[in-house]
Amino acid sequence: MNELELCDSLDITYEKDILRIKHIVVIKRGRKTFISIQPKDIQTLLEEKGLNTNKEIIEHRQENGITKYYFKTRVEFVGADYQELIKAINPLIMPNDYTIRKFSHNIIFSIPNNFICIFENNVQFKFCNFEKEVVFSQCIFKKNLTIYDCDFQGKVAFIGSIFEGDFTNSNVIYHQRVSFHNANFANIPIFAATSFLNNQLVDFINTKIKLIDIAQIRNYLEKNSSTTNANLINEIRDSYRAIKNALIQQNNILDASEFHKLELYCKEIELDSTKPKKFSQEWIEWIWLYFYRLTSDHHTDLLKIIKWVIVLISSFATLLFLCRLCENPQKALSILNPYGFCLSVVYCLLVVIFMMFRETKAFDTIVLFAVVPIMWLICTAPKYILGITTLFSGKHTALENLLLATYSLLLFLLVFSLQKTARKNSIVPS
Repeated sequence: MNELELCDSLDITYEKDILRIKHIVVIKRGRKTFISIQPKDIQTLLEEKGLNTNKEIIEHRQENGITKYYFKTRVEFVGADYQELIKAINPLIMPNDYTIRKFSHNIIFSIPNNFICIFENNVQFKFCNFEKEVVFSQCIFKKNLTIYDCDFQGKVAFIGSIFEGDFTNSNVIYHQRVSFHNANFANIPIFAATSFLNNQLVDFINTKIKLIDIAQIRNYLEKNSSTTNANLINEIRDSYRAIKNALIQQNNILDASEFHKLELYCKEIELDSTKPKKFSQEWIEWIWLYFYRLTSDHHTDLLKIIKWVIVLISSFATLLFLCRLCENPQKALSILNPYGFCLSVVYCLLVVIFMMFRETKAFDTIVLFAVVPIMWLICTAPKYILGITTLFSGKHTALENLLLATYSLLLFLLVFSLQKTARKNSIVPS
């Protein structure tokens, strides 16, 4: 009996509110084949099966000259199951060299200035092998996108796409260029056990992840508590390190720093979860990570570290004045001249008026009022701003010496962080 000539094709099913797009292998004779898979092909196959009559699965609209396909249900891309194929076709007449086949089509779900897709429910890729290009650029994923146990041998593009839910990669291999250029992640992107085989072809330029904070990573771990958190957090941290290293190899230091920040978030969570003993090496490392996340978001937020420097100097000036006030009230109060006092009151009133017309965060409010003690310190004793230089000059009480020593140490750490953050946010190499 002659061997069959097999080809790749699609099977579209819609059950229990799930649109399943499955790669199947069929006898080539008389079967429709595809050069590429596009939303219109899926729409056509659904109509041939008498589905989507009320546009409850897919609807397309013309908006500003662009066709937009709205996928209203959960979408799953599923790879071919070799065991199913064995059951369907007599193995005696199958090709001798047959192994699990790949999607041999281009998967095109967007063409700029032509059509894009909006997925209103979850999207999954499971056990898929893609031989050619996969394009989901400028798409909008309203809910979760999960890519599990897939192999992309062609180019992959999510350029300009918006991910409003979770984006999860697990056990995925990217062989060629993968681009998330200008993609926008509302939640943390997860690349657990994901391999980029060519770091020079990884594109995360201008990827928007700046609004992601450590709380979102903690929430993700809580939602996936069925997995051992220690293993999961390690996989997530390793994935961010891989992306960071790829960007560093491309001399893309600014974008690499964002993924380094996420990597350090994971490290902090990992250390915190072990409940380290106080003053142990792990505890000191956790304190260090917490301090730099709080003050500069791990050297990525220049404005934040400037605010903390202002608050530190202001706090020191206030505490130094209180120490002097307790020691010699008359001498301490003598520096409060009427002109300076009036200017301070006027400034505080202007800050209050400003706050009435513009909502400000609590920390920003503290920073605005912190300017007043700094100005008094500059006008009366500017040498104290440098801290350590005045520690060994003049006579100070024990309390003042303790205050000066603590202030000098914190100022050194913040100034170090300030210069490092300034370098990372400029073209000056670190």
